[in-house]
Amino acid sequence: MKIKRIIILLVALLFVTPVFAEGSIKGIEKSKYETTDNSYNRVEIKNVNEDNDYIEGSKFQIQDENGIVLYEFTTPKNIFVVEGLEKGNYYLVQTNVLSSYTLNTEKMLFSVKDDIVYLNFINKNVEILPGSMTSLSILIIFMGMLDITILIGVIVYVKKNKIKQ
Repeated sequence: MKIKRIIILLVALLFVTPVFAEGSIKGIEKSKYETTDNSYNRVEIKNVNEDNDYIEGSKFQIQDENGIVLYEFTTPKNIFVVEGLEKGNYYLVQTNVLSSYTLNTEKMLFSVKDDIVYLNFINKNVEILPGSMTSLSILIIFMGMLDITILIGVIVYVKKNKIKQ
């Protein structure tokens, strides 16, 4: 009976979302943004590629100086606004990015004061080295090998049938 309870507890811990230290932090896409209270300090985050085009779908965390996650969000195809951070130093950390970009593992340090903080987070495009295999090139090679195998099979079948006649 105790083992069953322990297993249930472990499964519950795996599927429970993390509890964040700050409940008053909120974020919204800038195009839908409306100031709710001027007492909030505001951070505007722009997630772009090297050509300065917005990247939608990247996942970020805002951490305090001790690395405690205060807020998580996914970037829209626009500027993302975060409100409710107290004055102090924080880190912007990218945790996931689309496969066509390289994950930026550096923590971006920023300070919240009385002014609006503008952060420009740049992702580099994935570089495909000459001679490296992409999933498309692997598929093309596989299909070519399959075609050759089928062609050889047809030739052998036709030759065997000619010999029997």
